[in-house]
Amino acid sequence: MNKHNGGTVYIWSDLHLGHENIIRYCDRPFADTAAMNKALLYAWRVTVKPGDTIINLGDVSLKQNKEYLSKTIRSLPGYKILIMRNHDRKHPVTWWIETGFNEVCKYPIVYKGKYILPHDIVESVKDSLFINIHGHFHRHTWTITGL
Repeated sequence: MNKHNGGTVYIWSDLHLGHENIIRYCDRPFADTAAMNKALLYAWRVTVKPGDTIINLGDVSLKQNKEYLSKTIRSLPGYKILIMRNHDRKHPVTWWIETGFNEVCKYPIVYKGKYILPHDIVESVKDSLFINIHGHFHRHTWTITGL
């Protein structure tokens, strides 16, 4: 991960843009993917500022064409990093760079020497000193204390 110009770092996962079934699978409160995409992208735009960094832990999209994704991703503020997984691996790293991500990683990254950032949990670090921040489990709510 390259150095960035200060700002806030946000970690987000599992947007699933264009994934009709994710609405049903995870009880997302949307009538269709157009409404879901609009709400998720609005939340990004009102939260992330141009000097911020957003690390997306994968599953950005399903069934969205490159033209739509490129227009969409490029319009979003912030320095955008993608940790590829599941749906994202249907395309090479270069494809995601071309759609507007500043950095794309095929594997988990270590952030600030103590956080490991994969898409899904890394069992091999379970008893280590790393804090495993991940996505993938769509129905979980996590509370982090003592940081």
